Amino acid sequence: MQAIRLVIGAFLAAVLMFFWGFLFWSVLPVSKSMMDRAENEDALIANLKGSLKGEGFYFLPFPDGDAMDTSSTDPKVVALQKKHAEGPLVTIIYQPKGVSMEDMGRIMAMGFGHMFVSALLAGSLLILAAPNLKSYFARVLFVFGLAVFASFTLEFSDVIWFHHPLKFHLVAAGYALVGWLLAGLALGALIRHKPVPTNGGHTY
Repeated sequence: MQAIRLVIGAFLAAVLMFFWGFLFWSVLPVSKSMMDRAENEDALIANLKGSLKGEGFYFLPFPDGDAMDTSSTDPKVVALQKKHAEGPLVTIIYQPKGVSMEDMGRIMAMGFGHMFVSALLAGSLLILAAPNLKSYFARVLFVFGLAVFASFTLEFSDVIWFHHPLKFHLVAAGYALVGWLLAGLALGALIRHKPVPTNGGHTY
């Protein structure tokens, strides 16, 4: 019975997150604030095609060798450290083949599947914690707490280590937290602990 509740709860959670995603990315203006438009976009794309060898995650200037050794006198290391200090620092996620807008149906299906499996995982953790979560509010808060942990751990590490703009990750974290609050409403309603009677008629 709990397994059925888990699947139904995860499905409803995925539906809520999917529609929240549609609202966030297609309707609300806040999603547009996450990214900035580059000037001379066509020229920049042409330069990328000529400079990057293929799909990948690129960081400029690239930290070769002993880049972190501030005591190094190697001219290449000194030059790299100077570039790093003066900027700009650039992170590029490069997909040279592109993605057709006609393929969005498949991508949305994959996105919904990702949400569903993620909700199954969160629901499984909720089942383990359910004996100590006596109220609906506590169960919703537990799922929301998972999102707080994941968002803080994953989003803001890039701000520290890769010097990403804080704005993007703040908005991304807010998007995730609202989505998982909605998911928690569904999972918390379906998944709850039911005491199991013992032979003596008592429960545990």
